[in-house]
Amino acid sequence: MSNAMTISQPGGLPQFSPAQMGLIKRTYADGTTKDEFDMYMAICQDTGLNPFKGQIYCIIYNADKPDKRKVTFITSIGGYRALAMRSGDYRPASGPVVFEQSDELKNALNPEGLISATITVHKQDNRGEWFPVVATAYWSEFAPLKAEWGENEQGKWKPTGNYTLTGKWPDMPRHMLAKCAEAHALRQGWPEDIGAVYTEDEMEREMIDITASEAMEKYQAEERVKAIGGVETLTFQFGYGADLESVQLGDVADRCIVHCRDMKDPMEVELFKQQNRVSLQQFWAQRKSDALDLRDELDKIVASMNVDKDEGGQANDGNEEPSLEL
Repeated sequence: MSNAMTISQPGGLPQFSPAQMGLIKRTYADGTTKDEFDMYMAICQDTGLNPFKGQIYCIIYNADKPDKRKVTFITSIGGYRALAMRSGDYRPASGPVVFEQSDELKNALNPEGLISATITVHKQDNRGEWFPVVATAYWSEFAPLKAEWGENEQGKWKPTGNYTLTGKWPDMPRHMLAKCAEAHALRQGWPEDIGAVYTEDEMEREMIDITASEAMEKYQAEERVKAIGGVETLTFQFGYGADLESVQLGDVADRCIVHCRDMKDPMEVELFKQQNRVSLQQFWAQRKSDALDLRDELDKIVASMNVDKDEGGQANDGNEEPSLEL
């Protein structure tokens, strides 16, 4: 089985194999849900931005608060430059960034006393002539200030009125403000390539054959099958001393459920599982979702048996039920 399965896309943009997407999920998109990861990969595939090159990041805010949870996909300045360069009508800044500053503004929240940073890049029009794209970023609009909190006399936490300059801004104020100005210039000059807002409709493009999660899950399933010598049918023994039967993958769950429903005691279910332990493991490797559904159905069958026992007046010794893991 080849591992070269990829997601199709326009313009010969970079493609990620399922194995690479699995690595991205574990590292650059760790903690994302299935839908969030699919959207992240769709944006990467659609724009050609590469997480491995630090061009696009996935940030989760309030991950432990479902009602406030928010995932944001942030393009780095390197990603912006790559998108502009790919357009074929971009020329980077040929001169230095122009800073406006005032010594009177220097303090802990503005180490260099910066007011603004202005940068000029160039764009080529349809006549082949170059024209400047100028953008200015103001310190007061971009510098990230974090409010400090403290405990008052009543023991309650409230803002103290003090702030802290966060991130790399205290150590690299000019560099950080210059990046903001450059990003603003690139959004102005190349709005179709950089300034677009991605909607749900834009993510559901026809050229994406399958989602990133589906491709990754299929790849992982194939790897599990290889590890156990994958097969198209599985062998089961329905009843003690019964002949072995080959069962198609699509029929395994139904056959097992029907067989176990005729049983009267939870230990019979456990014995059935032990007799067919290897086949059930192979079923999980190839049909993980179906295997989980089968486990849930067997749990319900055993629970029903225990209820019937209690209603029939038989003693329940309180011991734990047999393990139902496949």
